[in-house]
Amino acid sequence: MKTFKIIFFVLIAFGLSYVLYRTLTKKEIQINKLELIKGKFKSIYESKSAKGTSLSYNIQIENNSDVLKIIPEYAKCFKYREFQKDAIINEEIELQIDQDERFLLPNVKSIVSLKINSKEYLNLACENDSIRNSKKRIPIIIIAGILLVLIIKIIEKKYFRNF
Repeated sequence: MKTFKIIFFVLIAFGLSYVLYRTLTKKEIQINKLELIKGKFKSIYESKSAKGTSLSYNIQIENNSDVLKIIPEYAKCFKYREFQKDAIINEEIELQIDQDERFLLPNVKSIVSLKINSKEYLNLACENDSIRNSKKRIPIIIIAGILLVLIIKIIEKKYFRNF
């Protein structure tokens, strides 16, 4: 049982270290590193994680086999309801793709800007703000979580060791 606990805590430590590393090394989106894709809008659908905790959007355009995705980190910047109301199938759509964002599959691309008829539904300023806020918020959450676990362990050992 003790070996299982050690393995569990090592895996948790690696996971938290990875999240912290990815958060702190994430760079703001730079305009000169964007790929422009234009095409006719086919569809959009929401994609929720298995636990329902994160939401992303997948967009399909004509003559493009890539998975075009608004990742959960940027989903709160996307004016989805407004886009859904305004977008018309086969209407010309303009997407900007972040070439720095890497996924496990090479055909998945991260959308960072979305326009139809010069109206912007997703913009870089909001996303860059999200990146800056994550660099502050996530380390604080991780440190607070670690402190909470340590406090619980100390209280458990001090007051409940006889149970």
